[in-house]
Amino acid sequence: MFRERPEFAVEVLRDLIGLEVPDAVPVQVERNDFNDRPSKDFQPDAVITLGPRRNPVHGIIMEAQQEKTEGEVDALLTVLEGRHIELSESARARICASTDVEEIKAWIKRALVATSIDELFADGQER
Repeated sequence: MFRERPEFAVEVLRDLIGLEVPDAVPVQVERNDFNDRPSKDFQPDAVITLGPRRNPVHGIIMEAQQEKTEGEVDALLTVLEGRHIELSESARARICASTDVEEIKAWIKRALVATSIDELFADGQER
């Protein structure tokens, strides 16, 4: 959404969040590989800058990494449901709150053979 219409990010900041954002400055989408430290954990979906391309006055990082776990969480919940493994509210909250893709992938693999939520969370943490 923001890639197709980067001005929308400015509108959200100004109108919904109440931040003061300069009027009438160029708004453009930049490359999202700006991080000078290679990272599997952080690559934003969109980077938007305000101001001249060579000398921007603001940078906006949109949808950074959190969204990447949604598909894995959905897959895990589907596997658990299909295997008729009961989920307490706290177990569901723990799964949905995880932002660690590798952790969720490990849970998916365990869910394929687990017979209980305790087996899924075999790392010893509270269910």
